[in-house]
Amino acid sequence: MNASAQVRCYHCNEPVPPNEKRVVTVDGNPRPVCCAGCEAVANLILDAGLKDFYRFRSETSAKVDKLAPESHWLAFDENAVLDNYAPLDAEGFREIRLQLDDIRCAACGWLIEQTLADDNAICDIQLNVVNGRATLRWDANAVRLSELLAHLDRLGFHPHPLRPDDNEQQASHERRRYLKRIAIAGLGMMQVMMYAVAMYIGAIDTSGEGMDTGVWHFLRGVSLLIATPVVFYAAAPFFKGAWRDVTHRRAGMDVPVAIAIGAAYAASVWHTLLGRGEVYFDSVSMFVFFLLIGRFLEFNARHQVAAAGSAMAASLPATVTLKEGNTTRSLPLAQLAKDQVVIVSQGSVVPADGELLDAAAALDESLLTGESQTVRKRAGDLLAAGAVNHGKPLTLRVTRTGRDTLLSGITRLLEKAQASRPRMARMADRIAQYFVGIVLVLASITFIAWEFLDPARAFEITLAVLVVTCPCALALAVPVALTTATGAIAREGVLAVNTDAFEVLDGVTDVVFDKTGTLTEGQPHICRRVVTGVLPESTCLALARGLEAAANHPLARAFATLDADEAAFTDIEQVAGHGMSGLHEGHRYRIGTPAYALQDDNAAITPPGMDGSWIVLADDDGPLAWFALEDRLRPEARAVVHGLQRRGLRVHLLSGDSEAAVTAVAKELGISNVAFRQQPQDKLDAIRRIQESGGRVMMLGDGLNDAPVLGGADVSVAMSRGATLAQAGADFVLTGPLTALTALLRHGMKTRRVIRQNLAWAAGYNLVALPLAAAGLVAPWMAAIGMSASSLLVTLNALRLRQVNASNTPGSHAGKQVQGQSRVLPGAG
Repeated sequence: MNASAQVRCYHCNEPVPPNEKRVVTVDGNPRPVCCAGCEAVANLILDAGLKDFYRFRSETSAKVDKLAPESHWLAFDENAVLDNYAPLDAEGFREIRLQLDDIRCAACGWLIEQTLADDNAICDIQLNVVNGRATLRWDANAVRLSELLAHLDRLGFHPHPLRPDDNEQQASHERRRYLKRIAIAGLGMMQVMMYAVAMYIGAIDTSGEGMDTGVWHFLRGVSLLIATPVVFYAAAPFFKGAWRDVTHRRAGMDVPVAIAIGAAYAASVWHTLLGRGEVYFDSVSMFVFFLLIGRFLEFNARHQVAAAGSAMAASLPATVTLKEGNTTRSLPLAQLAKDQVVIVSQGSVVPADGELLDAAAALDESLLTGESQTVRKRAGDLLAAGAVNHGKPLTLRVTRTGRDTLLSGITRLLEKAQASRPRMARMADRIAQYFVGIVLVLASITFIAWEFLDPARAFEITLAVLVVTCPCALALAVPVALTTATGAIAREGVLAVNTDAFEVLDGVTDVVFDKTGTLTEGQPHICRRVVTGVLPESTCLALARGLEAAANHPLARAFATLDADEAAFTDIEQVAGHGMSGLHEGHRYRIGTPAYALQDDNAAITPPGMDGSWIVLADDDGPLAWFALEDRLRPEARAVVHGLQRRGLRVHLLSGDSEAAVTAVAKELGISNVAFRQQPQDKLDAIRRIQESGGRVMMLGDGLNDAPVLGGADVSVAMSRGATLAQAGADFVLTGPLTALTALLRHGMKTRRVIRQNLAWAAGYNLVALPLAAAGLVAPWMAAIGMSASSLLVTLNALRLRQVNASNTPGSHAGKQVQGQSRVLPGAG
């Protein structure tokens, strides 16, 4: 039996081996396949309801053994590898970051989401089409990671599971691929243009001799040979993107570009073989070259933005110096555990969050907070992973490692923000999809019209219409700006968790502050204590320390320094804004505000003969001990508040603390809108009153006991550190100094302005370019340059958001403007 008579594979059209009996069922009819790989892919497509793929495809599909087999991904099912790439979260799910190849537009994200939507094991998938990064969260007990990776690979989006040190390597690989394609297209364009110029000169030769027919055919044939690798190799990404769009009935940005390139090449080949008619090999090569240049520049811009998060994660050392008694040894960072003691030499990076054991240290925390000034630390202070030791070698006791560190939390929040799809971006994607359909209709109308007006120009003008109106700029206008803005504010100490909030920032009229941990440093210490004598002092201290150990309010940190053992509690309950309660040896104890701890709204708020603001430890019979806490105002607080007021914003202070403590802070900072003894519901009611009067509110709180209030504000900013970072449900998280707040407001205004400029340019460009191209005033090569320039312009405009203008930031030098530091007595808020 000859090859032509052999049974062909339904998927790849390769001959089916004589002993192969595999089939797939299409509309009730069995169709032969050549191997297990083709059977799996065909069933994947058919089971997804995409059987029209086989009806509409113009070329046979690649044989499956050309893709990575599922066995390629099996190593990612090993627990050790999973823990490295996708550790378990608090709910028992795993989360992995992926770099996906060939992500071009929102349609790619739609395809991935649709094919995974029916899998109940997938909890969440977020895709950033700007940089090709995806975050996948799934139930590892229900589906293996290797299955998910193989599924994405078969769709054509080859996945690269990411660790911090993989990002630059993957970007370098993608950059090399771009440069190879650009080199092929550039060389091809130059060679074909040389032959095209010769043919043009021959066509306009006035001597009457003209170009020899043989030479003319030779030049067209050579042009065909040179343009072919440009089309089939350099332009391959456009055809792949268009094919995915068409097979899934989506009108993506690559569709009109692929039609233009393919149609121009096919027509040129046909005319070359016929020996008559126009050829467009020079225009095709120029299309591809300029389009690739535009894509490459966009890729570089995306990589620069993504590098901010990568730099954070990659800053940690691979090994640490572990101190064991009087000896030291080197240990891989991955093996570092809680409570171990490490030595950080001068100029080295702190490898994990921990408690400083030395008397003092000087660190650079600019990578974490955006604050370039050296920070002084004292014994017992917490150091964050990623800080650089600027002083003599220091020792610290590790408290958090790996994904639990502040640095890891910052990186995850930054990636989450960049992967989110804000309302404006989703709207732009929908407009771009509809616009592609309109372009295809208008191109058809243009072709028909010019067939009547001037048939010789109909094809060329239609090509120009298809290329010049590709809505790449429209689809890039919003996501590039928001991705750049999130990176810019992260460098200044603000993490964007909800990028939709950028739309609101420019309209904020009122800024509401909580006090403890917001306007104050959030590092209180116990300055006075009074024991009633019912229980021994050591017992009271142990009870207080044990209860507060379970709390996550900034005030709880003061009790960790008590010189006492930590009493064990069960049935612990935290009441936001009030305090903690729990059972110890069968007795119920409470610590918090006097009203809460003593279960009496009219209880005395101070010990007899004392003043100030106090926290009470009590049982059901009455008070056991009183604690007065002291905190410092942030040195930059006054300048920040004054800077906000100079902007015309109304500043409010809502605190659960006593009247004396709150009014002292308000007077120090110049805040006239003040309320004290505020519970979370009271604060929420106050915010709603401001909103009902027409105000737009930004709320700053500690992110935990203020969670309901933060949720009610138009824009919420959490002051959060360490483990609380991951729990903050705010729109933004302030990891740097309070001065970063004014930087956030400045960037919010700039971001909204840049987005509007990008959308206006993208829409205006298409409105002008389309009629000009349809009128025959735009040559095909001009169309290629115009489309690439349009996309590049919105990208470069967005990159202006990376600029930092500290001199215009109110309070940027607040620490130098404040004489000394004020002490306040914080209570519950």
